Amino acid sequence: MTQPIHDSWTIARSGILTHQHRLAVTANNIANVDTPGYSRRVARLAPVPETPTSLTESRTWSHGAGVRVMDVVRMENTMTSTMLRQQVGDASGHRQQADALGGLEALLREDGDSSLGARLDAFWNAWSDLANQADNVGFRSVVIQSGVSLASHLQSLDGRIDSFDEQIITGAPGTFTGLLPSDVDEFNRLTEELQDLNKRISFGFGSAEPYALMDRRDVILQELSGMANVQVGSDFAVTLDGQSVVSANGDDRFALEISDAGPPPVFQIDGVGVSVTSGNIGAWSSVLDVSASLRDRLDTLAADLADAVNSIHNSDKRLSGDSYDLDGQRCDWDFFTGSTAADISVNTLIYDPANPMDMQPWRVAAAGSVYDDGAGGTAPNPGDGARALEIAMLADATRAALNGQGFGAYHATGLTLLGGVIATEGELADDGDAIVDALTDELQAEVGVNMDEELMDMMSAQRAFQAASKLLQTVDEMMQTILQF
Repeated sequence: MTQPIHDSWTIARSGILTHQHRLAVTANNIANVDTPGYSRRVARLAPVPETPTSLTESRTWSHGAGVRVMDVVRMENTMTSTMLRQQVGDASGHRQQADALGGLEALLREDGDSSLGARLDAFWNAWSDLANQADNVGFRSVVIQSGVSLASHLQSLDGRIDSFDEQIITGAPGTFTGLLPSDVDEFNRLTEELQDLNKRISFGFGSAEPYALMDRRDVILQELSGMANVQVGSDFAVTLDGQSVVSANGDDRFALEISDAGPPPVFQIDGVGVSVTSGNIGAWSSVLDVSASLRDRLDTLAADLADAVNSIHNSDKRLSGDSYDLDGQRCDWDFFTGSTAADISVNTLIYDPANPMDMQPWRVAAAGSVYDDGAGGTAPNPGDGARALEIAMLADATRAALNGQGFGAYHATGLTLLGGVIATEGELADDGDAIVDALTDELQAEVGVNMDEELMDMMSAQRAFQAASKLLQTVDEMMQTILQF
């Protein structure tokens, strides 16, 4: 006779315990509403399986055995998470390139009289003035000074690129420093943490799912994706360009290393070369490629500038006719020495920076002829500025080595191309950020905590708990009545 009462008491008790558990799950969701990487938990309820008894076996009906929490599920969307990680890597890489190259552009940006174009103009104008008055020592000194200024400026531009590159990476293998090695160190730190997470998750904790560790693992995987083109397997093993980084069970981990600074930098994992094409680390490689290209353009400009001027100034390099200095001596020395932006300079025979007060303006070859001094020989022709005029005319010349452009236009084109790369990378970064935001919103709509939904679930659990408590109270009153019989 008391069996139904006992059953009712058991059912009521299951309701109290189940909805108490359900409320705890909801409370944990609410507490973690702003926790990065947290995925919502859902308590899934199911009827308690009935255990046959001698009494119930004779029945043709069943009133049930109560309710239980079948399991607590961590919400996830593998497809969206995978797409999000890929887009994070692309967007991060483009943003890094746009920002870094913007800094390089600022280093190379020049205005007014401080620009390379202005110094080129001053150099050509100095030769033009000398052509009109070739015997003027003052004009010759201006030619030398403008040449020194131009060469020094090219060296300065090369030095700025050097400084920029050294901020990204400098040193030797094993002792590299800079922003790129720092990012590689961070990548390896994250993979070390991921190895520990994979190991702990694979062991598990009894029958409970290590959901907090899984949340942290998702955060780590997204951060790794923002640094390099990692691939994440269905078992959460991580590879980079086909090389294992972290095993699924956490037993193995292989560090990413820089074996050569480049450019471009050379990466390897466990002694095998890998290609890093996205994320912050991949972006640094692309940035160094761009800076190397700009340096090549500066070197090309410096080499062709020296060649163009020297081929007129130095008689030994002329195709026809000779060049003469102010003393009427055949000029067989270059005006510029060096063949790169880093080492171009005015010939020390003309100007020695170690002894600037000993400038040799008469050694500037401005003339193309000498007087015939009769049978006795020749004499200087100080009014002849033919060679100076030839050099001055280089201002408007187009050069095959400079892609058919003039010196100033070639340099300006390089800066324009740099600006175009920055604009393109910025647009790609904006597009990537928009995709990341959309995928993040989609993922959060499914796995994130929605406060409105959680509050509704909390009230539902509260009402169910109150109803079960009321049921237990009613059963207790019924039991007391029966005991009075």
